[in-house]
Amino acid sequence: MVVALDGDTVVAMASATVVRHPDKPPELFINEVGTRDDHQRRGLATRLVKALIEWARAAGHKGIWLATEEGNAPSRGLYGKLGARETGGVVVYDWDGAMDD
Repeated sequence: MVVALDGDTVVAMASATVVRHPDKPPELFINEVGTRDDHQRRGLATRLVKALIEWARAAGHKGIWLATEEGNAPSRGLYGKLGARETGGVVVYDWDGAMDD
């Protein structure tokens, strides 16, 4: 997890998990990226995601991935700006309403 602080207050964060497989190199799954409403549009999320990507590459992880909602234009713009490739064909399954709003 990486965070951005304004004084002692966390105003943005990005968390990730290293996923290890028995048959391929470790990869990084970016779990969540969030910025307080009053701190958006300042480049904080960009810097935090870049930091995770740089860390993963330096650690030798061969894949970095995340998912976002189709209608989340700000996130899609951010990830595209950072050079991510948008893919399709993924089906999401959930239990106990995990994907409910």
